[in-house]
Amino acid sequence: MHSLLKIAFFICLFACCGFAQNNDSVVLPEMNQSVDSTEKYNYLIAYENTDARYAQNIVGMVIGGAFTGVGTYFLVCGIDGIRYKSEDSFDQDLTRGFGRIFIAFSIPFYLVGIPVLTANIYYYNVHKNHAIKRDQYRESLKLYKQRREREDSDAVRLMIIPSVNFANASGGVNLLVAF
Repeated sequence: MHSLLKIAFFICLFACCGFAQNNDSVVLPEMNQSVDSTEKYNYLIAYENTDARYAQNIVGMVIGGAFTGVGTYFLVCGIDGIRYKSEDSFDQDLTRGFGRIFIAFSIPFYLVGIPVLTANIYYYNVHKNHAIKRDQYRESLKLYKQRREREDSDAVRLMIIPSVNFANASGGVNLLVAF
């Protein structure tokens, strides 16, 4: 059983390392201060995008939760075994002995599961906030581009606006022409 715990630990270690993110390889572009805000938005989006991945944290939470759950199962079974009472003293001693063993088995699962789970919950929140901020920058860039298109447009724009005058009980249509 000791080798099974070592194998489980190494599988968890391998899985966490496999999903780890290396942020050192990301190079952000230099920002030219003499251009419009589009490049600034693109820079901010690229900066937030480096920390916006959180899929590895979901996998880590599943692994940490599984280890914590198995540890809880062993702990509950161990406590139940220790509290077992029987008329047969051999049966009672055997069950209490297995209860102590189960409690001992729960400790390594907790030692691996709880830190992995809590760290991945924390980093999930951090990376999720970066993703939300990146999406806000993308939306702001989209609105900025639409506003610039409207301002830079040399075309004639016609707008038809319905109007209602409740005081005189009349209505009509207004035509707005913009150059």
